[in-house]
Amino acid sequence: MKNKEQEMVYGRRPVAEALQAGLVNRLFLQRGIKGKIVEQLIEMVNAQGIPWYSLETEKFRLLAKGFRQHQGVLAYLEPYSYTTPENLLERAVKLQEKPFLLILDHIQDPGNFGSLLRTAEAVGVHGVVIPSRRAVGITAVVYKAASGALSHIPVARVVNLVQTVKYLKKQGLWIFGSEAESQDTAPYYKGDFSVPLALIIGSEGKGISPLVRKNCDFLLSIPMRGKVSSLNAGVAGALLMYEVFRCRAGWQV
Repeated sequence: MKNKEQEMVYGRRPVAEALQAGLVNRLFLQRGIKGKIVEQLIEMVNAQGIPWYSLETEKFRLLAKGFRQHQGVLAYLEPYSYTTPENLLERAVKLQEKPFLLILDHIQDPGNFGSLLRTAEAVGVHGVVIPSRRAVGITAVVYKAASGALSHIPVARVVNLVQTVKYLKKQGLWIFGSEAESQDTAPYYKGDFSVPLALIIGSEGKGISPLVRKNCDFLLSIPMRGKVSSLNAGVAGALLMYEVFRCRAGWQV
Protein backbone atom coordinates (compact mmCIF):
# COMPACT_ATOMS: atom_id res chain seq x y z
CA MET A 1 0.00 0.00 0.00
CA LYS A 2 1.61 3.20 -1.17
CA ASN A 3 -0.42 6.14 0.05
CA LYS A 4 -2.35 7.28 3.07
CA GLU A 5 -5.76 6.37 1.70
CA GLN A 6 -4.63 2.83 1.13
CA GLU A 7 -3.17 2.55 4.62
CA MET A 8 -6.19 3.69 6.59
CA VAL A 9 -9.72 2.54 7.32
CA TYR A 10 -12.34 4.72 8.92
CA GLY A 11 -15.75 4.42 10.54
CA ARG A 12 -16.60 2.54 13.73
CA ARG A 13 -17.77 -0.78 12.35
CA PRO A 14 -15.18 -1.06 9.53
CA VAL A 15 -12.41 -0.38 12.06
CA ALA A 16 -13.90 -2.97 14.44
CA GLU A 17 -13.94 -5.54 11.62
CA ALA A 18 -10.33 -4.72 10.73
CA LEU A 19 -9.32 -5.14 14.38
CA GLN A 20 -11.05 -8.52 14.57
CA ALA A 21 -9.12 -9.58 11.46
CA GLY A 22 -5.81 -8.50 13.02
CA LEU A 23 -5.16 -5.83 10.37
CA VAL A 24 -4.76 -2.71 12.53
CA ASN A 25 -1.48 -1.36 13.88
CA ARG A 26 -2.63 2.06 15.21
CA LEU A 27 -5.98 3.51 16.25
CA PHE A 28 -6.97 7.19 16.38
CA LEU A 29 -10.07 8.48 18.15
CA GLN A 30 -11.54 11.96 18.13
CA ARG A 31 -11.54 13.16 21.72
CA GLY A 32 -14.97 13.18 23.31
CA ILE A 33 -16.65 10.54 21.14
CA LYS A 34 -18.62 7.97 23.07
CA GLY A 35 -20.62 4.81 22.52
CA LYS A 36 -20.56 1.07 23.03
CA ILE A 37 -18.58 0.42 19.84
CA VAL A 38 -15.96 3.00 20.86
CA GLU A 39 -15.56 1.21 24.20
CA GLN A 40 -15.20 -2.10 22.37
CA LEU A 41 -12.55 -0.63 20.07
CA ILE A 42 -10.49 0.49 23.04
CA GLU A 43 -10.88 -2.92 24.68
CA MET A 44 -9.73 -4.65 21.48
CA VAL A 45 -6.64 -2.52 20.91
CA ASN A 46 -5.64 -2.87 24.57
CA ALA A 47 -6.06 -6.63 24.38
CA GLN A 48 -3.96 -6.79 21.20
CA GLY A 49 -1.31 -4.39 22.47
CA ILE A 50 -2.01 -1.89 19.68
CA PRO A 51 -1.23 1.77 20.42
CA TRP A 52 -4.14 4.18 20.28
CA TYR A 53 -4.41 7.95 20.47
CA SER A 54 -7.11 10.40 21.50
CA LEU A 55 -6.78 13.55 19.41
CA GLU A 56 -8.30 16.98 19.83
CA THR A 57 -10.97 17.70 17.22
CA GLU A 58 -8.79 19.95 15.07
CA LYS A 59 -5.88 17.51 14.97
CA PHE A 60 -8.23 14.64 14.21
CA ARG A 61 -9.80 16.57 11.36
CA LEU A 62 -6.38 17.19 9.85
CA LEU A 63 -5.61 13.48 10.02
CA ALA A 64 -9.02 12.59 8.60
CA LYS A 65 -8.84 15.07 5.73
CA GLY A 66 -10.34 13.48 2.65
CA PHE A 67 -12.21 10.79 4.61
CA ARG A 68 -15.96 11.19 4.86
CA GLN A 69 -18.18 9.67 7.53
CA HIS A 70 -15.21 8.78 9.74
CA GLN A 71 -17.43 8.84 12.87
CA GLY A 72 -14.46 9.97 14.92
CA VAL A 73 -12.53 6.75 14.29
CA LEU A 74 -9.50 6.09 12.06
CA ALA A 75 -7.01 3.25 12.00
CA TYR A 76 -3.74 2.57 10.22
CA LEU A 77 -3.64 -0.88 8.70
CA GLU A 78 -1.01 -3.50 8.24
CA PRO A 79 -0.38 -4.03 4.51
CA TYR A 80 -3.05 -6.39 3.19
CA SER A 81 -1.75 -9.94 2.75
CA TYR A 82 -2.95 -11.18 -0.62
CA THR A 83 -3.15 -14.91 -1.09
CA THR A 84 -2.82 -17.15 -4.19
CA PRO A 85 -5.33 -18.92 -6.44
CA GLU A 86 -3.96 -22.22 -5.13
CA ASN A 87 -4.95 -21.25 -1.59
CA LEU A 88 -8.43 -20.27 -2.74
CA LEU A 89 -8.93 -23.75 -4.17
CA GLU A 90 -7.57 -25.32 -1.00
CA ARG A 91 -10.15 -23.35 0.98
CA ALA A 92 -12.94 -24.95 -1.05
CA VAL A 93 -11.42 -28.40 -0.52
CA LYS A 94 -11.25 -27.88 3.25
CA LEU A 95 -14.91 -26.86 3.27
CA GLN A 96 -15.72 -29.92 1.13
CA GLU A 97 -17.46 -27.71 -1.42
CA LYS A 98 -17.23 -27.29 -5.17
CA PRO A 99 -15.02 -24.27 -5.88
CA PHE A 100 -16.79 -20.98 -6.54
CA LEU A 101 -14.35 -18.17 -7.32
CA LEU A 102 -14.91 -14.59 -8.43
CA ILE A 103 -12.45 -13.05 -10.90
CA LEU A 104 -12.51 -9.28 -11.35
CA ASP A 105 -11.02 -8.23 -14.68
CA HIS A 106 -9.51 -4.79 -14.00
CA ILE A 107 -12.23 -3.31 -11.81
CA GLN A 108 -11.11 0.23 -11.04
CA ASP A 109 -13.90 1.66 -8.91
CA PRO A 110 -13.28 0.94 -5.19
CA GLY A 111 -17.00 1.22 -4.44
CA ASN A 112 -17.81 -1.51 -6.95
CA PHE A 113 -14.93 -3.64 -5.68
CA GLY A 114 -16.07 -3.34 -2.08
CA SER A 115 -19.67 -4.08 -3.01
CA LEU A 116 -18.62 -7.18 -4.95
CA LEU A 117 -16.55 -8.40 -2.01
CA ARG A 118 -19.51 -7.96 0.31
CA THR A 119 -21.82 -9.95 -1.97
CA ALA A 120 -19.17 -12.60 -2.59
CA GLU A 121 -18.80 -13.22 1.13
CA ALA A 122 -22.58 -13.32 1.58
CA VAL A 123 -23.11 -16.06 -1.02
CA GLY A 124 -20.17 -18.27 -0.05
CA VAL A 125 -17.60 -17.43 -2.73
CA HIS A 126 -14.35 -19.13 -1.71
CA GLY A 127 -12.14 -16.28 -2.84
CA VAL A 128 -11.65 -13.37 -5.21
CA VAL A 129 -8.94 -12.95 -7.83
CA ILE A 130 -7.75 -9.54 -9.05
CA PRO A 131 -4.87 -8.44 -11.32
CA SER A 132 -1.89 -6.62 -9.87
CA ARG A 133 -1.93 -3.87 -12.52
CA ARG A 134 -4.55 -1.45 -13.84
CA ALA A 135 -7.03 -2.40 -11.12
CA VAL A 136 -7.94 -1.13 -7.68
CA GLY A 137 -6.39 -2.99 -4.78
CA ILE A 138 -7.42 -3.16 -1.13
CA THR A 139 -7.84 0.48 -0.06
CA ALA A 140 -9.63 2.28 2.74
CA VAL A 141 -12.60 2.95 0.45
CA VAL A 142 -12.77 -0.75 -0.41
CA TYR A 143 -12.72 -1.69 3.29
CA LYS A 144 -15.57 0.73 3.91
CA ALA A 145 -17.67 -0.48 0.96
CA ALA A 146 -17.04 -4.13 1.82
CA SER A 147 -18.58 -3.60 5.28
CA GLY A 148 -16.42 -6.17 7.03
CA ALA A 149 -16.33 -8.79 4.27
CA LEU A 150 -12.54 -8.60 4.01
CA SER A 151 -12.31 -10.17 7.45
CA HIS A 152 -13.88 -13.33 6.04
CA ILE A 153 -13.05 -13.70 2.34
CA PRO A 154 -9.51 -13.98 0.90
CA VAL A 155 -8.28 -12.05 -2.13
CA ALA A 156 -5.58 -13.29 -4.50
CA ARG A 157 -3.60 -10.83 -6.60
CA VAL A 158 -2.01 -12.19 -9.77
CA VAL A 159 0.30 -10.84 -12.46
CA ASN A 160 -1.46 -12.46 -15.41
CA LEU A 161 -5.21 -13.09 -15.40
CA VAL A 162 -5.11 -15.16 -18.58
CA GLN A 163 -2.57 -17.59 -17.14
CA THR A 164 -4.58 -17.77 -13.93
CA VAL A 165 -7.75 -18.62 -15.88
CA LYS A 166 -5.87 -21.34 -17.77
CA TYR A 167 -4.56 -22.72 -14.48
CA LEU A 168 -8.06 -22.84 -12.97
CA LYS A 169 -9.37 -24.66 -16.05
CA LYS A 170 -6.66 -27.29 -15.61
CA GLN A 171 -7.84 -27.71 -12.02
CA GLY A 172 -11.31 -28.61 -13.28
CA LEU A 173 -13.09 -25.27 -13.01
CA TRP A 174 -15.50 -24.04 -15.66
CA ILE A 175 -15.10 -20.36 -16.53
CA PHE A 176 -18.18 -18.18 -16.85
CA GLY A 177 -17.79 -14.65 -18.18
CA SER A 178 -20.31 -11.82 -17.92
CA GLU A 179 -20.90 -9.84 -21.12
CA ALA A 180 -23.46 -7.58 -22.74
CA GLU A 181 -26.23 -9.45 -24.55
CA SER A 182 -25.18 -10.69 -27.99
CA GLN A 183 -25.36 -13.77 -30.21
CA ASP A 184 -22.35 -15.19 -28.34
CA THR A 185 -23.98 -15.03 -24.92
CA ALA A 186 -26.68 -17.00 -23.14
CA PRO A 187 -29.11 -15.59 -20.55
CA TYR A 188 -27.54 -15.97 -17.11
CA TYR A 189 -30.46 -18.05 -15.80
CA LYS A 190 -29.61 -20.84 -18.28
CA GLY A 191 -26.17 -21.46 -16.82
CA ASP A 192 -25.30 -24.77 -15.17
CA PHE A 193 -23.73 -23.64 -11.92
CA SER A 194 -23.59 -27.04 -10.27
CA VAL A 195 -20.02 -27.46 -11.53
CA PRO A 196 -16.79 -26.11 -9.99
CA LEU A 197 -16.55 -22.63 -11.44
CA ALA A 198 -15.04 -19.19 -11.62
CA LEU A 199 -17.21 -16.21 -12.52
CA ILE A 200 -15.55 -13.29 -14.31
CA ILE A 201 -16.83 -9.74 -14.05
CA GLY A 202 -15.28 -7.24 -16.47
CA SER A 203 -14.21 -3.66 -15.89
CA GLU A 204 -16.70 -0.80 -15.69
CA GLY A 205 -15.89 0.61 -19.11
CA LYS A 206 -14.38 -2.11 -21.29
CA GLY A 207 -15.83 -5.32 -19.87
CA ILE A 208 -13.83 -8.54 -20.03
CA SER A 209 -10.51 -8.15 -21.82
CA PRO A 210 -10.25 -10.02 -25.17
CA LEU A 211 -7.72 -12.67 -24.13
CA VAL A 212 -9.60 -13.44 -20.93
CA ARG A 213 -12.85 -13.63 -22.91
CA LYS A 214 -11.25 -16.08 -25.33
CA ASN A 215 -10.57 -18.48 -22.45
CA CYS A 216 -14.12 -18.41 -21.05
CA ASP A 217 -16.12 -21.61 -21.42
CA PHE A 218 -19.44 -19.77 -21.33
CA LEU A 219 -20.49 -16.14 -21.78
CA LEU A 220 -23.52 -15.02 -19.81
CA SER A 221 -25.66 -11.94 -20.29
CA ILE A 222 -28.32 -10.17 -18.26
CA PRO A 223 -31.36 -9.48 -20.46
CA MET A 224 -32.45 -5.83 -20.36
CA ARG A 225 -35.39 -3.94 -21.81
CA GLY A 226 -34.61 -0.39 -20.71
CA LYS A 227 -32.62 2.34 -22.41
CA VAL A 228 -29.34 1.90 -20.53
CA SER A 229 -26.84 -0.42 -22.19
CA SER A 230 -25.57 -2.21 -19.08
CA LEU A 231 -25.62 -2.47 -15.31
CA ASN A 232 -22.63 -1.39 -13.26
CA ALA A 233 -20.17 -4.07 -12.23
CA GLY A 234 -21.33 -4.24 -8.62
CA VAL A 235 -24.98 -4.80 -9.53
CA ALA A 236 -24.32 -7.23 -12.38
CA GLY A 237 -21.87 -9.22 -10.28
CA ALA A 238 -24.32 -9.43 -7.39
CA LEU A 239 -27.10 -10.71 -9.62
CA LEU A 240 -24.88 -13.41 -11.16
CA MET A 241 -23.40 -14.51 -7.84
CA TYR A 242 -26.83 -14.89 -6.31
CA GLU A 243 -27.93 -16.97 -9.30
CA VAL A 244 -25.05 -19.36 -8.61
CA PHE A 245 -26.03 -19.39 -4.94
CA ARG A 246 -29.68 -20.04 -5.81
CA CYS A 247 -28.88 -22.90 -8.17
CA ARG A 248 -26.52 -24.59 -5.75
CA ALA A 249 -29.02 -24.26 -2.91
CA GLY A 250 -31.70 -25.84 -5.08
CA TRP A 251 -34.14 -22.97 -4.71
CA GLN A 252 -36.98 -22.82 -7.23
CA VAL A 253 -38.40 -19.60 -8.65
